[in-house]
Amino acid sequence: MRGPAGGGLIDGVLEWAAGQPPSRLYLLLAAFAFLENLVPPLPADTGIAFGAFLAARQLASPWAVFAATWLGNVAGIIVVFVLVRRLGPALLARPLVARLLPARALEAVRRDYARFGAAGLFLARLVPGLRAATPAVAALAGLPAALAVAPLALASALWYAAVVAAGMWVGREWAQVQALLVDLNRGFLIAGAALLAALAAAWWSRGRRG
Repeated sequence: MRGPAGGGLIDGVLEWAAGQPPSRLYLLLAAFAFLENLVPPLPADTGIAFGAFLAARQLASPWAVFAATWLGNVAGIIVVFVLVRRLGPALLARPLVARLLPARALEAVRRDYARFGAAGLFLARLVPGLRAATPAVAALAGLPAALAVAPLALASALWYAAVVAAGMWVGREWAQVQALLVDLNRGFLIAGAALLAALAAAWWSRGRRG
């Protein structure tokens, strides 16, 4: 499986993965998904897709890949929620945090939550560019932990299930998995934006009737 670029690297990673116990692979994938919430530029989706790619080559279980990445991501959501709830705006004012969570992304998620509540958080978690900001906004909004974590965890489950299923479907070629991941992100961006627009239209219409 040597493509025009990166084939040798992928071959090396596959050879390394083949020699690892599955538990170590799942732990690495869980850590990657966990860090997505703390370090938003981290390409966690690529890591999850690679887990599905390994599963397609029978080096991992697709169910275990999904479980490890989803649980790791939910743990990251909870950690970010607790940190922001305790430290509040002072944490978000730090230069490094401000670069990782831009004010415009936070404001977009805050606006969606103010209008649509848990549904807004759920949809924002599916939209690339807003996804990483959702736990912080939920904490700043003063939501109870259960009401905040539940829609975010559900959205992450949907997203990771889609990534794993797509990676398994494409299967054997890493370049095809990468291309499909780009398409998935684009599709979720369009669908999420369309749903938010529909909710906004319904909210506006209800307000005018009221």
